[in-house]
Amino acid sequence: MLAILIVLGLLLVPLGYFFGLFRFLVDKLSLKLETDEDWVIEDLLIHPIKSCRGIFIGESGYSSEGLDYDRRWLIVDAETHKFVTARELPSLVLVTPSIDKASNKLHISFPESVGLDSFDIPLDPTSEDLVAWELASDVTIWKSTTDAYIIPDPLAHSRLSTYLDRPVLLVFKGPTRRPLRLPSDPETLATFPPDARTAFSDGFPILLVNKRSIEDVEQKVILSVENEEETEWSVKPRLEGDIKEKWLAGKGDITRRTRGNVIVGKKGGKPWVEETWGVIQFGQGQEAQKMIVASPCGRCQLPNVDPETGISNPSVPYKTMTRYRRVDPRQKYNPCFGINVVPTVGKGVLKVGDKVKVKSLNNWPRVE
Repeated sequence: MLAILIVLGLLLVPLGYFFGLFRFLVDKLSLKLETDEDWVIEDLLIHPIKSCRGIFIGESGYSSEGLDYDRRWLIVDAETHKFVTARELPSLVLVTPSIDKASNKLHISFPESVGLDSFDIPLDPTSEDLVAWELASDVTIWKSTTDAYIIPDPLAHSRLSTYLDRPVLLVFKGPTRRPLRLPSDPETLATFPPDARTAFSDGFPILLVNKRSIEDVEQKVILSVENEEETEWSVKPRLEGDIKEKWLAGKGDITRRTRGNVIVGKKGGKPWVEETWGVIQFGQGQEAQKMIVASPCGRCQLPNVDPETGISNPSVPYKTMTRYRRVDPRQKYNPCFGINVVPTVGKGVLKVGDKVKVKSLNNWPRVE
């Protein structure tokens, strides 16, 4: 009897090995098929002033600092020069920039209800302009310090200060390189261009978002708010009234809330597959341009601010995302949404409709 058991064991061990190998090859083949198919840029979105309303565009140039005009301006405390964002002042998302290239103006307006007139500032300040502007060297964003030109327009500062009910200044990114913000693994860091940098974004020049992941979060938020009884997706405080109905009607606007730059999609594409990407290529032929995926984007509670009302909800979508999106052990307390992307060349152009090809995958650690 013992001999029979030994023989069976010797037969089962290789069978188990081959079954495991089969599963491994199937998974790899599935992932390869996913990367072999082209994604497409569905939207491009820039936020000229950090934390203010974004602008959908059909085409954008980019540099090592990100998409043209994205987060080139910043609102700072008038005394400390520390950055001010919608995390602390949610009504900032209702400040609306618009671009007029013909007249070289960035037009800035406020909600009609506050009774403040709009104003204009130069869209592309000339070198002669910048020589005359005061350069502050102590502008802080999180733990980084950089320089910025103070817009020489007392009216701009006054109206923003009145709107936010605190003294602030509007500044334009200075010439000093602002390094990228970690985390990223050493292997990925080694592939970045020597001049990799960002403007006034939190840490990386471009944020790419998968439309399928947007839809997945929207579906999970609906699970969080639709049932009166407690479920695994329930969040507190519970949503009620118009806010609840807005989410149930599919009008939560995750795209604007998460403030990405490049929104990609594909028919039949999977949510969260973007977190496996290593190098991606936009466009085809001679116009093809590659970018490096630096890391998943760990999120704060800013997406809880409604981009239409400027009101921050304490529950969604942030608490919903914490239920299942804490996937990066390097950012273990933050839910991840979107991927940070770094250009490999100094300049290029992206267009809605451009194909997106995944050229390689990453080997980041992941919380399963």
